[in-house]
Amino acid sequence: MRRLQERFDGYLTILDEADKWEPEERQYTAAELAAKIASMKEQMGRLQVIEEQVQAHPDKQVSLTDLDARSLAKAGGGSTVGYNVQTA
Repeated sequence: MRRLQERFDGYLTILDEADKWEPEERQYTAAELAAKIASMKEQMGRLQVIEEQVQAHPDKQVSLTDLDARSLAKAGGGSTVGYNVQTA
């Protein structure tokens, strides 16, 4: 029982030490929050444009880094991004 209590006390000590290193919560100003909201609205606008591109595409997918790449099903399940190369 004593050994269990020692382990428990050690665990509490570790938790107390970890609590000392946690960052304090920062209070944001109204101007900072307004700037963050404006940034998020701008990002939502960019994402809306991308969603419209996806919906307009026949495959319902658009690669932002390589326009020819597509998400392809792999044998055995799953998927990978690649090219559907077919030869005659």
